[in-house]
Amino acid sequence: MKVNPNIIRSINNQEFIPVPNTTVQNFGQSIKNGDKFDICGSWDFFGSDDYDKYHLNLKIQSPDWYYRKNKVKYTLNSHGYRTKEFSEIDWSNSIIIFGCSYIFGTGVDDSHTLSSYLEKLFDVPVINMGMGGSSIQFALHNSLMLYKKYGIPRAVIYGMTGMTRYLLYQRNYVQLKLGYEDSPNNKAVDHLIPYNLINVELIRNLWKDKCKYYEFSCFPTTAKFLSCDLHKPIPDDYARDMSHPGIKSNQLIAQNIYKSLKL
Repeated sequence: MKVNPNIIRSINNQEFIPVPNTTVQNFGQSIKNGDKFDICGSWDFFGSDDYDKYHLNLKIQSPDWYYRKNKVKYTLNSHGYRTKEFSEIDWSNSIIIFGCSYIFGTGVDDSHTLSSYLEKLFDVPVINMGMGGSSIQFALHNSLMLYKKYGIPRAVIYGMTGMTRYLLYQRNYVQLKLGYEDSPNNKAVDHLIPYNLINVELIRNLWKDKCKYYEFSCFPTTAKFLSCDLHKPIPDDYARDMSHPGIKSNQLIAQNIYKSLKL
């Protein structure tokens, strides 16, 4: 059985899990992170929001498509997260938000992510711990590392992902190993849904009576299983990759969270 060394290293060092293998691009430059490359810095494209997809959309989107004239910037720290270096964060006075690509903000600029809008509403630093393709267990893992190394934040928010996402990284891993993608047509779901229900209970109990806590999901099935708020993106409001929530959706979801989480 192959063990991901990043996960072992994270546990032993009480650190957050480094970003999985992801390609970042600037115009004319493409890098896939790994042992030899550091993707810390500012990038024009990230992961599924890539250069080729952008130029395809330029051909098929309307003349007034927002991203014809407006760029997207991804500013990443040395772990690949869309936030400041962890050593520079005042964790006890910050709101931490966990989740997948919806939280990371795939396809939208740094200034248009959910965490960016929340930061403006709360007037408190909001730390974006979203990672594309990740799972509830990914959030649990990083929550434990936060608790052990950095202590209790001012509040935590969870954008709960699909209930059938397995362990940690890209959805491709799930497809390869289990043969499905968020689909109920597989016996493995019999194990994954209760498995993730237990993970959520661990998350809830980790922060119970310690700080402000709020959870929601953009996935209807997840919201139903967890009995948490459902914040659906606005129909036909897309990010640059034409699949993730767009600017108006992130603004609306941020406003709904702000109304629900009272500091």
